[in-house]
Amino acid sequence: MAKRLLLVDDDPVIRESLSEALADDGIEVRTADSAEQALTMLGDGAPDIVLSDVRMTGLDGLELLRLLRERVPDLPIVLMTAFDDMPTVVTAMRDGAVDFLTKPLDLHELRRVLARIFDDLRTRQHSRVVTPDGSAHRRTDELIGHDPAMIAIYKQVGQVAVSRETVLIRGESGTGKEVIAHAIHNNSPHAAEPFVAVNCSALPTTLLESELFGHVRGAFTDAHTARRGRFALAGRGTIFLDEIGDTTPEFQSKLLRVLQERDFYPVGAERAERTEARVIAATHQKLEDMVARREFREDLYYRLRVVEITVPPLRERRGDIPLLARHLVARASERAGHEPPVLSRDTLDMLMRHEWPGNVRELENCLARAVVLARGEVIRAEHIAIAPRGSDGAAPLPTLEQLERTHVERVLAATQGHKARAAQILGISRPRLDRLLTKYEAESGGRQSRQRATGNGELERLQQALGERYVVERELARGGMATVYLASEQHPRRTVAIKVFDPSVSARMGEQRFNREIELASNLAHPGIVAIYAAGEADGLLYYVMPYIEGETLRERLDREGPLPIDDVLRIVRDVADALDYAHRHRVVHRDIKPQNILLHEARAFVADFGVAKAVYAGRGGSLTEEGHSVGTPEYMSPEQILGEETIDARSDIYSLGCVVYEMLAGEPPFRGKTLQSTLSRQLSDMPSPLRTLRQTVPDTVDLAVMRALAKTPADRFHSVADFAQSLVSPLHPA
Repeated sequence: MAKRLLLVDDDPVIRESLSEALADDGIEVRTADSAEQALTMLGDGAPDIVLSDVRMTGLDGLELLRLLRERVPDLPIVLMTAFDDMPTVVTAMRDGAVDFLTKPLDLHELRRVLARIFDDLRTRQHSRVVTPDGSAHRRTDELIGHDPAMIAIYKQVGQVAVSRETVLIRGESGTGKEVIAHAIHNNSPHAAEPFVAVNCSALPTTLLESELFGHVRGAFTDAHTARRGRFALAGRGTIFLDEIGDTTPEFQSKLLRVLQERDFYPVGAERAERTEARVIAATHQKLEDMVARREFREDLYYRLRVVEITVPPLRERRGDIPLLARHLVARASERAGHEPPVLSRDTLDMLMRHEWPGNVRELENCLARAVVLARGEVIRAEHIAIAPRGSDGAAPLPTLEQLERTHVERVLAATQGHKARAAQILGISRPRLDRLLTKYEAESGGRQSRQRATGNGELERLQQALGERYVVERELARGGMATVYLASEQHPRRTVAIKVFDPSVSARMGEQRFNREIELASNLAHPGIVAIYAAGEADGLLYYVMPYIEGETLRERLDREGPLPIDDVLRIVRDVADALDYAHRHRVVHRDIKPQNILLHEARAFVADFGVAKAVYAGRGGSLTEEGHSVGTPEYMSPEQILGEETIDARSDIYSLGCVVYEMLAGEPPFRGKTLQSTLSRQLSDMPSPLRTLRQTVPDTVDLAVMRALAKTPADRFHSVADFAQSLVSPLHPA
C-alpha cells in the first residue's frame, strides 16, 4: 500500500528536512504551513497519517487534532512540539492523538512510530483511536517532570481518562500514585463527580467493608444509624483504593464481585446497590509474587490490571528533582503565607545526590522543613535534613570511579611514579593512563575553580544577569572558552543547558557577530544536531541555550575507555556524518568537530556548537601559528583553519572528523604534540602513523579512507562527508 503523510508545521526548515528524510523511507509527504491549509488539503483526499506541530500561528495543533477527529475519525494523528509540558501531552492523548513526540525530533523514534502506525493500517486498514469527549481541559499541574518515563505516563493518563476501565497504578511508596489517580479523574468526562480515596492498609477488614460499602442500622454494635459507603458517595466519579495489596482474601472476594457485577451489599443489607464509580487501585507490592504465594486472588489481580501504570522511583528520574523541588518549596511557602525562598546551588547538588528511598513524599517533607528553617530568601544545605546513605552511619560508600582513581594513585605510588610499570600492573595502555591522570588533574583543578567561583558569587551574578526566565541550578562542565550550566526555563517549562562564554571570548566575538552566526545555526532542524533555543548577552557575557541531553561527551567516553569497538565507531560516524551532511547541504560548516562537541545518549550521537566556532574564528584574526591565538582544540583543526585561510568549507569538517575517527580507533589523536607549537607543526606537515600499525583489526580500506580524510590539501579529501562515511561503512559492514 502507498504510504501518504501530511506534515503540518509553520517552520519551512523542518518541513523541508523531514520531507527529505521521510521520502527516503518511501513515504509520500505533502506539507502544509498552517492548520488552516491542512484542513483545505483534506478535499484532495485524506492522508494515511497526519504529523503536526502543536505551537503554530492561527489554529494550533490541538485545535487541528479536534477538527480532524470530527471530520475523519479514523485518521491517525501524531503531534510534535518542543513544549513537552504535561497538560499538553495529556490533552493531546485524551483527545485522540496516537502519539506525541518532543523536539528536537529523534528521527529514529519518529520512524519507529510511523512504522508502527503504517503496520496497523496495513493489517487492520484503520487505526483504533479514541473519540474525543469534548470536555474542557482540567488542571493536572500536580504532576511534575520532563523525564521520558513521566512523559509516557502523561500519555497513558490522557488515553485512559476517557474510558471507564479499571486502572492499577504501581510504584514504590511516595512516588505519587494518588496524584496520577487524580490526574486521570480530572481529565475524565466525570471530573465534576466526586474523587474518593481510601487507604486500605489503614483499616481492618470489618471496618474496611463498612467504609467502602456502608451499613444498615443495627448491622453491628453501635450501628445506630444507616451509613452510606464510599462507593455510594463516589457516584459516577472515581474511587481510589490505595495499598490494595494489603487487603485480606476475604475482602478481595467481595471487591471482585463489585468489579464483575457492578453492585455491592452494604453490611447487614439484604438488597444489593448498583455502582457506576470507576475503580483505580494502587500498590507498592509485587502482586505477582503475592498471587504465587496465594496471598492475593489471581482473578482479582487480572480484573484490576486492565490498564497498568508503573511510576518510576525518584532516583530513576533525577533530572526532575530541581523542578519538583521548586514546586514543593512554592507550595510549602504558600501554606506558610510568604514568598518562596530560592534553593542554593549546594542544596540542589545535595538533593540530586540523595537516593530518596521515600521518593517524592520524602522530598516534600524535607523541603517543608527547610522552608520553615530557612527564615530568609535562600534555602542552604544546612537547612536540608538528609544524611548520606552509608552503612551504620559511616561515611558514604565511594563510587566505582572514585575507587578506580584511588587504585591508580596507589599503583603509581608503589611504582614510584614509573608510568610504564604502573600501566602494565593496571592492565591498561600507557596513553590510557596518561588520559586518566590528565582527567584527575583537571577534576582537582575544576573543584578548586568551582569553589573559587562559588565564593565569588559567580552563579548569583549569572542568575541576576539572566533574569527570571531561567533558573540556574548547577555547573555541568567548564572548558577553556566557556562554562555550561544546567538550568530550568520557566516559559515554557523545560530543562535546558546554557553555555556561557568567558569575558575575553565574548569580547573577541562581539554580540552582533555572535548573534548572526548563532541565528544561522539555529535554523538547522535535524535530529542529530543539538538545537539552539535562544542566544543573547548577559552582563557582558555571550550565551546560548540548548536542550539538556543526559549522557556523556565522546571525549568523556574516550578518556574512560580508550579505543572504541569498531561497531560503536561506525554508529557514531554515521550519526555525525548524517548531521554534518545536512548542515553542509544548508551551507553551514561546523569548523570545530572534536570529541567534546559530540554528545552520546542512548546509543545515539549528536553534534553540538554549530555556529560558535565561526563567530570565534572571525573575531580572532591572524593565524593559529601565532602563539596565544588558539581557538578551540588545534589537534582537530584542518591546516587551512590553522593558517587562517578565508575559504573554509565542508572539507575542513571532513578533516576534523577524520581526526576524531582516528582517535576512536587508535586511542589518541593523530597529531597530538607536547606543546601547541609541536601540535600545529605536525598538523601542517606530518601524516599520522597508519592505523594498522596501532590496531591490527582495522581493515586496510578503513585506514586508507581515514588517511584520505586527513590529506593536507582540501582538494585531495573526500568531496562530501557522506562519501567519507560510506567509505568507512562499506568495508566494515559490506552489503
